[in-house]
Amino acid sequence: MLLLLILDYLGTAAFAVSGALKGIRKHMDIFGVAVLALVTAIGGGTIRDALLGAPIFWLQDRTYVLLSVVIAVAVFLLYRSRRSERSRLPRPKREWWASSQWPA
Repeated sequence: MLLLLILDYLGTAAFAVSGALKGIRKHMDIFGVAVLALVTAIGGGTIRDALLGAPIFWLQDRTYVLLSVVIAVAVFLLYRSRRSERSRLPRPKREWWASSQWPA
């Protein structure tokens, strides 16, 4: 039973990362990234439970919401720190032979 719970949390975390990265690619702020990660992570299970008439799983166990929001914030902050590191590095000179456009 513990293995299933761990796998469930891992799946939720994976979908939260997926939603957070999509929000970052769309240039959302931290709130938008967190909301998109949360909806991506728990949206499918919420619809499933609503259609089956079962109690909504994340209302019973708030760990799913907390996990999704923490993952979203972590991904957002990691992305921002990595982006600022890359902007400080000098860009390599682009050679004409490595370009997709040949000189005229």
